[in-house]
Formats: sequence, C-alpha cells, structure tokens
Amino acid sequence: MHAAGSPANVDKAIKLRPELNEASNNIIGGYRFFHSQLSSWLNGTLDDDQDAKLLSSKSAGDRFDSLWQVVKDCLQVVVIDLDKDDETQVIFETLNARGQDLLPADLIKNFLFRRAAAEGVDVEKLYVDHWQRFETAWWRSEVKQGRITRPRIDVFINHYLAMMIRDEVKSSHLFNEFKAFVDQSESITGSLLTIPKNPAEHIAQLSRYADVFRRFYEPGKHKRLATFLMRLDAVDTTTVFPFLLYTHAELVPEQTTEFDKVLELVESYLIRRMICNLTSKNYNRYFIDLIRVLDNSGTITAASVAEQMARNSGDSTRFPDDKTFRAAVTDLPLYGRLSQAKVRAVLEALDSVALTSKSEAQPLPPGLTIEHIMPQAWTTHWSLVEEAIIDPATKNPDPLRKQKAVQRRDRLINTLGNLTLITGSLNPALSNSSWDIKRPELLKFSKLNLTQYFHSKDAETWDESAIEKRTENLFELLGIVWPALPEVTENPVIEEPAALSA
Repeated sequence: MHAAGSPANVDKAIKLRPELNEASNNIIGGYRFFHSQLSSWLNGTLDDDQDAKLLSSKSAGDRFDSLWQVVKDCLQVVVIDLDKDDETQVIFETLNARGQDLLPADLIKNFLFRRAAAEGVDVEKLYVDHWQRFETAWWRSEVKQGRITRPRIDVFINHYLAMMIRDEVKSSHLFNEFKAFVDQSESITGSLLTIPKNPAEHIAQLSRYADVFRRFYEPGKHKRLATFLMRLDAVDTTTVFPFLLYTHAELVPEQTTEFDKVLELVESYLIRRMICNLTSKNYNRYFIDLIRVLDNSGTITAASVAEQMARNSGDSTRFPDDKTFRAAVTDLPLYGRLSQAKVRAVLEALDSVALTSKSEAQPLPPGLTIEHIMPQAWTTHWSLVEEAIIDPATKNPDPLRKQKAVQRRDRLINTLGNLTLITGSLNPALSNSSWDIKRPELLKFSKLNLTQYFHSKDAETWDESAIEKRTENLFELLGIVWPALPEVTENPVIEEPAALSA
C-alpha cells in the first residue's frame, strides 16, 4: 500500500491479484478513505465557513506544508518490541483499556489465541483459517434480540455456548461463561456434541457453527428453512436458535429431510402456542433441555423430538392438541390480541395451502394488508339478523337479546374467519360498505388463494354464521400447515430434565 501511489494503482493491483481485496480489505479501505479525505481537504472542498475564511488565501502547496507539519510534529506513534514470551493479547487489552470497549467476542478471541500461542500453535494460520471471517461487517453489525440490539457475533456465541453447556447464558456474563466452559471442557461429556479439548479446537468449532448460524440469515435454496425463519421472525423469538444450531449441524446435509421434519414440529409448537395465547417466557429453558435430552439419547429424529414434546403437560411447555387449538381459533380474537405481523404471518401461511382448482401456487406479492370482511365499524351497513334480536314469544325486539347479539358480533369480527389479505387496501368507504357492494370490490382487489373463498355459495351472505363456517374451513387448513403431534408408538426410556415436564 505504501508504494501504491493512487487508488487507480490499487485497483490495477487488485485486478491482477483479487485475493488482496479479501485479505486486506480493512487496509485497502483505510487507504481509500484517507486518500479521499486528504484530497478533499487539499482542494478545499471540506472547508466549513470558518475554515474558508482562514484558508482562502492558501494554495494547495501551503495546505500540504501545514498538513506535513501536523503529521511530523503532532502525530505520535508508539512502537512496542515484544519478546517471544510476551503475551500479546494481554498487552492489547491493557492498551485498549481506555479506548473503545471490547466486545465479549473480542475478549474470547484474545483469550483463546493467547492460550493457543502458549501451546505452540501457529496462531496466524489459525486466525486466517477460522477467525478472520468474524472481522467482517456482517458479524459486527447490530441485530435485534428481544428489546435490545447486540453485535451479531456476540449473539452467535451466546447461542453456541448455551448449546454446548446446555444451560442459559446471560449476555452480560458471556465472556466469563465462555472462559469457564474452556477451562472445564475436558470434564464435559456429550453423546452427539463434540466437546473441544484445546484452544485450537474451540476456535475451529466456533468457525464450523458460524457457517450454520449464517444460514439462519441466508438460507439460500433451503426452502423449508427459509419458510421457517420467515415465520419465526413473526413469532419474534430467537430462543430456539441453540436448538436449531444443534439439529442443523447434526442432520444437514446428510439428513436434510429429517431436519425439515424437525422444523415442522418446532414451527407447529411455536405457532400453536402463540395462537392459543400460551406463554413464551420458558422457551430458553425448554429448548436447551430438549438439546440435553436428545444428546443423552444419542439420536436426533423428528420422532424423538415429537416424543419429548409429547411428555409435557403444563401450560408453560405443552404442545397444544387439536381440541385446545380449535377452541382458541374459534373463541379468541386473533386481530387485536396478536400483533399485525403475527396475524399476517398466519394468513400468509393459510394462503399457501388454500389452493383451489382455479388457483396456482405463486409467491405472495409484497405489501399485503389485513382486511376485516365484516368491518369493525359495522353499525351503518351491517344490520343484526332479526332472529337474533326478536323475542320469539312477543315478536318484539328484546334489549337483552340485542345486547348479546352485539357482543357476539364484536367478538367474531376479530376472529380468524372474518379476516383476509388483500393487495393494497380498500378505502374506508368501500371497506365499511354493505356486503353486496364490498364483495365484488374485495374479489377485484385481491387475487390471492385465500380470497377465492368469497366466490363460493357459502359467502353469498356474510353474517355471524358465515364467519363461523369459514373459521371451521380455515381451521382445517391450519391443521395442514401446523399439524398436531403425531402419535408416538415407540417410547424408549430417556432420563428427562424436570423443566421439560413442567
């Protein structure tokens, strides 16, 4: 770089040796940045109003002389000569103590490489082979985890460590927990999990699982994983990631079909519990305990995962059966209780299986919006059914019957059977119009599979009975997308952690 002379010469060198761009991207980026900034300052384009007044009479040569004086007299460079026995990582941490805070991942890196160097390992080769990838912007970028954001590399190591020690790991204790794991790794056993026994093995294994973790953001051609991750994003939880790391690393690519079956089980578990309004606060513990049980058994199959899921009966961990699931779908409001992102994810999943003889499987268009078929503002154009409010004995309106009818309608309006997706949105006047006006507009506005139902005779009128009938129709589709647990016919005796039976 010192002999480059110009960015153009750098570009020529990279064309001849493309590996330079990857191996030295920070150095090349630094060169380009300082060349651009210095060039702009020398020609005056960086001057603010105050600088312009002071430097207006200065030529580029004068500016260069001033810059040289600053570099020569004010820029201080410290050179530290180290003996072969000096601990470079400790010295770096000490020098950095008053600078930018080190990430837990940086502390882990320094700790592992210091140990590896002490064991005589070629740390430069170890770095290039396994750690250099972590220095890129992708790994350093901030990602959302719950209500906070953290560097992606720290999130990865957090999930990886939870998988390895089969215990929850607080983000604030990540470095200390990882250090303890390394110190105790020789005494840790695993049936399927490979436990590293020295620093070089720890670094290599982090690199291996980093490839797996990255696929959770870039699934590529793995369609089932991509679908799972899209729906997981709507559920808004990453507590399943340690379990995903574990099962993906063990099953893919040799047993990808089996892994996909495991994904279906986990997805059904999460979505059914979400719709049934069951708590998600114990998912951390649940999926970590599931790793422990499977690892102790020495086998990972969809059947073994289903068997363990079936053992749970408490509300904090159970897999909702069809009876519970049906009650939630028919009785509980979906819209308003769940976020719009979650409701949209449910409807999009239903659209994927709501194929008719007149429809084809196609990717969903972007920008879909949720539409109430019977509008929330129904009082003007959607009269209550007379039979619901008339007292059969007196043939007159009954205030109590009317009150109950209103309550029933208000409840059903936000249930699954009264919701659909449309491309764009209807204007409020059309959205609140009577069914004979709204129905053709709804069909014109959306060509989705989910909306084709409204061509049928069951949708010629739209009232409470029609909503309940469509809810039943959609419940059958829900069972296709998110099936109940299969019957478990084989029951090997496996020691089960207490948390799994809570």
